[in-house]
Amino acid sequence: MLREIWIIAIVFLIACSPREQQPATVAPNAWQTALEDEVTRLDVESEGTLGVYVQRLDDGSEFHHASDKKWYLASTTKVLVAIVALQHVDSGELSLEHRVTLKGSDHVDGGGTLRFRPPGTRISVRTLLEQMLTYSDSTAADLLIKLVGERELNRQLATFAEAGSFGRITSLLQVRYDAYSMLHTRARELTNQDFIRLKSVPISGRLQAFMNRLNLSRSDLGASSIEAAFERYYETGRNSGTLSGFGRVLAALWKGELLSSGGTALLLRFMERMRTGEHRIKAGLPTGLKFAQKTGTQSGRVCNVGIVRETAPEPPRRKPRGVVVAACVADFSRPAAAEAVLQKLGRAVGALFVREAAVARVDRSWNKLCFLERDGYCIASSPDNSSRLQQALPYFQEDKRRGKRAFRAQGVACASGGKSYPY
Repeated sequence: MLREIWIIAIVFLIACSPREQQPATVAPNAWQTALEDEVTRLDVESEGTLGVYVQRLDDGSEFHHASDKKWYLASTTKVLVAIVALQHVDSGELSLEHRVTLKGSDHVDGGGTLRFRPPGTRISVRTLLEQMLTYSDSTAADLLIKLVGERELNRQLATFAEAGSFGRITSLLQVRYDAYSMLHTRARELTNQDFIRLKSVPISGRLQAFMNRLNLSRSDLGASSIEAAFERYYETGRNSGTLSGFGRVLAALWKGELLSSGGTALLLRFMERMRTGEHRIKAGLPTGLKFAQKTGTQSGRVCNVGIVRETAPEPPRRKPRGVVVAACVADFSRPAAAEAVLQKLGRAVGALFVREAAVARVDRSWNKLCFLERDGYCIASSPDNSSRLQQALPYFQEDKRRGKRAFRAQGVACASGGKSYPY
């Protein structure tokens, strides 16, 4: 009897003990599902491999597609350099008007014009930031890295980036030394001017020019081509990072968590003026959206990161919507093919803004077509004259059952003759 009582007591205690909580499954939002369909299709149908991270800035919800693997980031790292430099400005350790003296050994091949400035030129920190972000000037980037210190750059980056998000960030000139050393260790003997001259040689003749400069033969080389040398360099993890880690840094920047309001505004203004991304994500965005962005391009790698947002509505009924996007394409044969993928990604990201419309309304005279947002603010009207509406229409399909001027889209109502029809 006593034994039976003990058994009953044990069973009772087990039954009443708190059970381990199972993690709740969070269903994806409609925008994440729609974007996943489009990005997966792009990745399958397009040349190369695609990585994408998107975060909505209003609620922090995220989209991931190969975003947690390490991608070589190329010149997008210049955004990180700018953040650290501006943090030094905010702390008073640097001034935007502080000037550095350009030396002949500071010139770096790549975009921008500072490599053509003569030694002895004095350049302000403000100008270096503008040239680096707006024109992707590598000479400006390396001058800022030298000013802050490479070790300090990486130490400070680790204080605001998620652990493990980034490999070591180096100067752009160091990238050349490290990558070409995969061909031969004597690449360390080259000067910055040698790399500038090599960059001026067409890619088809660049390997031979490298061998001629160092008096090497093909049998001396550790890689079969410059492209193969860069692929080996990418494996070191330097100047690489996760797209999710980069995107979260951009979100923190937007929220004012990394810089003063003045520093944040300056950095975003320079990024919005960028001149090197006209054929990438920006080319797919609807008219009326701003894109504070940075591109990165290297052998077999093309990247584009930034913040897409609406311009503030007038009158201001709510805060403009925005998303962070970070994307890279690898393993393509031509940069133009990779840029085409990013342009299509831009259309998919732009569609997120269009899909937020709650009602599509057509008046009885068919002279006006307005997409109305949740607060009733009309973002497009007069289809014959509104470039923004013309950009929006590709995301809608004509619904001939409702009438020739009725349009529909996923999650958006369609309307005809002044009546609304849920879709």
